Amino acid sequence: MTIGAVHSAHATSFTVTDTSDSYTQGDGVCSLREAVDTANWNDCWDDCGCGGTGAGEIDYVILASGTTYTLNGVLDIWDPLVLSGNHAVIRGSGADVFNGLRLFAWHYLTDVALENFRVASLVVETGAQVSATGLEVRNNELTPAAGQTSSILVRAGAYLYLNAAYIHHNTRSIKGGGIFIETDGAVVLYASLIESNQVSQYGGGVHNQGHFHCYGDSYIRGNSAGYGGGGVSNVAGAVFDNESCHIIDNTSTRGGANIHP
Repeated sequence: MTIGAVHSAHATSFTVTDTSDSYTQGDGVCSLREAVDTANWNDCWDDCGCGGTGAGEIDYVILASGTTYTLNGVLDIWDPLVLSGNHAVIRGSGADVFNGLRLFAWHYLTDVALENFRVASLVVETGAQVSATGLEVRNNELTPAAGQTSSILVRAGAYLYLNAAYIHHNTRSIKGGGIFIETDGAVVLYASLIESNQVSQYGGGVHNQGHFHCYGDSYIRGNSAGYGGGGVSNVAGAVFDNESCHIIDNTSTRGGANIHP
């Protein structure tokens, strides 16, 4: 299953003009948090405008090309939304331990990078369906004391489709340095690259407890795991569909350097 192109008879667009994580009405600029909350509540905010209220409306949040936006806390998105990244960066402040984006509905992400988070930079929550094109997840130094986490965490009953993703140099996770798929969660990886991620236990690239479909000449390479599955780790009962997916040059201390078991 893939999520198709965006079709909406009515759409509201918010252009983010403030790179900080501000939440001050009337200051003349629209932050990422303000734009998302306006879309979530289908409400009005002086500096951003009004969210769509009609049935089937999808809001668009538009970032400026090459710009870095800082988050000081988790950003929850529960109303259907398109995040148009234009090759911008969403960066965790690094001061505290929090997730980056948590997605709860139907969402489409394009050309955005997520970096410098201490827990998952992207969480696809139960029931959510997310499609991403050109997503980059990089340089997240995770905090093991926060419990099991990963750069991308896909909850049970959630679905994530990744096209042309680049997931790299994420470290200090316990399992699933690039992606952690919970039981009954599903990830489809197409024409993407997962490399140079590191975990202390299993699944340097991907830890799969649900359904992982990797195809379209994707590469999972150069990842490392302390126990097994430097590339991909599959638990008993998980489904792994490998179709023109190249899992090479990964390492692990004990066994199953590329795929475990």
